[in-house]
Amino acid sequence: TTTTTATTTTTTTTTSTTTTTATTTTTTTATTTTTTTATSTTSTIPLLNCCETVTISSSDSKFLVSDWVIFAATYTKYSSIPSINGRMVYKHNSRDYCLYYSSYQWVINVCSALGSASSYMRTDRTDKNCVHSSGLSWAWSIYSDSKMSASCSKVCPDDPPTAPSGATSDLCVPDMPTSSAISPENCCETVTITGYNFTFMGSDYAVFAATYTKYSITPSLNGRMVYKHNSRDYCLYWNDIWFIYECSELGANHYYMASSDATDEECIYDSSYSWLWDGNQDSTISLRCSVCSDDPPTAPSGATSDWDGTTKTGGTIVTYSCSSSSSTRRSVCDPITNSWSTAFIQCEPHIPSTTTTKTTTKTKNKTTT
Repeated sequence: TTTTTATTTTTTTTTSTTTTTATTTTTTTATTTTTTTATSTTSTIPLLNCCETVTISSSDSKFLVSDWVIFAATYTKYSSIPSINGRMVYKHNSRDYCLYYSSYQWVINVCSALGSASSYMRTDRTDKNCVHSSGLSWAWSIYSDSKMSASCSKVCPDDPPTAPSGATSDLCVPDMPTSSAISPENCCETVTITGYNFTFMGSDYAVFAATYTKYSITPSLNGRMVYKHNSRDYCLYWNDIWFIYECSELGANHYYMASSDATDEECIYDSSYSWLWDGNQDSTISLRCSVCSDDPPTAPSGATSDWDGTTKTGGTIVTYSCSSSSSTRRSVCDPITNSWSTAFIQCEPHIPSTTTTKTTTKTKNKTTT
């Protein structure tokens, strides 16, 4: 930075000419700031071995409740400037942030400052060609994050099906993590989140204390079952920790609520952990499998039930009806206690109607004279 009277200077010598083009920035001290414009460069370092889509993620609870969590996202090769300093450049999929290599570090900064060594997030010093290479350590703000990594986002090996005759296709599906060897088939298909904290239950986040059922559209992700809120468009899914977020962004590292610790358990209810919401770590929130262990009460004499003989998930309602009247009762599988509520119903027995026959006896009187 050269302090002048807000003048850009061009210096020329008799042996060589060096021209410095600077952008004058108006500040309170009238300082001229020279800005380096990043341009795409060609290098002998091969870029073909690096993925064109990567995902930054972390399970660190401090990071997940910070403003820096917006940088945990998917980044795709930047079409405007695909490489710089012999490394691939990536752009945040929904914000104007770029991931690139500068001054022997991988950094994340605004795309307008591409090439600058300043950053919001950065790795330690490295000469590795690909940002998803193993062994890189990340830092954000003043913290080092050992749980943060950049991973190569897998893509489908084949193109999508060709549009049939008379049809066109514009389908573009974002990269989704591949399933692991773990199978969620043995886990409950219905779970219930319960809050006991008055602050939580009195907040807008109380809406997430609900029953969630296996998501029919995307039943599993990352080898774990995906659940959907029974009345709203929120999904519960695993990505090193358990997240609750919009179903339209399934797999994202953003959340409204999240489990506090990373876990590799197959089922969500196999571990005991606190839940994070709005900057709070709440150990009173619980999650359990919502299935009644027993069958619902048997219909008493004179009554029938509409139970299908198999369903026992939390919230299931069985209705009992009397055949002799319009009386009905209901039994509900309580998702909190996993037991059926009592459905006491007593139907009056059916008494057949009777016919009474009246008999008249006539007596003749005898007269004697």
